[in-house]
Amino acid sequence: MRILTVLAGAALLAGVLAACGSAGEPRPSADRRAWSGPSDTVASRGITTYDRREIAQKVDFPACITAGPSTFKFSGVRNVAAGAPAPAAVFDTGYGLDRWRLLAPSGALDAQAVVFVTVRGSTGIIGEYPRLAAGASC
Repeated sequence: MRILTVLAGAALLAGVLAACGSAGEPRPSADRRAWSGPSDTVASRGITTYDRREIAQKVDFPACITAGPSTFKFSGVRNVAAGAPAPAAVFDTGYGLDRWRLLAPSGALDAQAVVFVTVRGSTGIIGEYPRLAAGASC
């Protein structure tokens, strides 16, 4: 009887570990992908991972974003105030893909000097994307 109890406990533990190991969302594709939004001019490609060591979290960001003729490249993350969804004077553009939302100051998206990406489930940081010089590629 004792052996059956041990085997049942081991099977239960294996099931719990398997369930925990499969939790989470799959990694986004690094291929070029169009974002949903007000037009079909926004796309991204590549994946870069930011390691949030303070909370042991790895956060995936697109490596490059194109908006019309402009290209923006991930340069790092910016901390935002607790409870604030974005830096001051930065707004949701209406574009999204997977867990990502694109933010920018008001005005034409392709004319911005910098755009930002938020990641659902990762609070307190946003990805920063300065615009590359005309003709430069990611």
